[in-house]
Amino acid sequence: MRARLPARAGRDHPAPRRGRRRVPRDLRERGPPRDLLVPPHRPRDRAHHAPTPGRRAPAASPRAAELLQREVLGNGTWEMLCRAAALAPPLSRPVAELASHVFAGPRTVDDSAAAYAAPRRVRFHESEWALPAEHLEAALAALRARFTAEDVRVTFPLEIRRAAADDVWLSTAFEGETVYIAAHRYHREEAGPYLLLVQRTLADFRARPHWGKMHWLGARELSRLYPRFEDFRAVRRAADPDGQLMTPALRHLLGT
Repeated sequence: MRARLPARAGRDHPAPRRGRRRVPRDLRERGPPRDLLVPPHRPRDRAHHAPTPGRRAPAASPRAAELLQREVLGNGTWEMLCRAAALAPPLSRPVAELASHVFAGPRTVDDSAAAYAAPRRVRFHESEWALPAEHLEAALAALRARFTAEDVRVTFPLEIRRAAADDVWLSTAFEGETVYIAAHRYHREEAGPYLLLVQRTLADFRARPHWGKMHWLGARELSRLYPRFEDFRAVRRAADPDGQLMTPALRHLLGT
């Protein structure tokens, strides 16, 4: 039997729209991917969900609005505010509050590479930590207490995302629903003390560091955080017995 195509588009057979991505039903029902932007001193009941600063606007948004959000607000204005706070630290908290409201951008549903990737022209240092999802509220409370006790002043809000469990041996989401807490420090400010404070605070929650961002852990500490760490090292030694692919940084992270 030969399939017959409709002769023309109409009510029963609407013409397909071109240039617009169809979003699967399960994604529409689940809602858009979101980050949680939390100024360090904000009470928990005032925290709100928002997309990553500079995230791409939906396809239906005008190009001018997208450029305004990404470049004028998300980069140009943000750079000026960060510079001002670096020169006058009391401005840090108001700037962080403003950032969590103004620079978040619109909600959108898209592939993760399109939804989360955005031009970041404001330079910063970053450390990101993965911990079991059930520990999120306790971890945020611990961070807030430390920030208050040590009078931490930071312009960048904490950025939080969530990921499903996987079975990759050295994945930060290995065998557990995971939340990520990312801390940023403007490049004109000293980053080490703040990021190290975050690391030490989250250590109580068995937080695993992002492999490509700043942290101060080595092979001894990392081996306690990954149940299959030694299995991975055995595979690495079998595949590269002479260590041709090892670098000083990898030796620090993985050992021999």
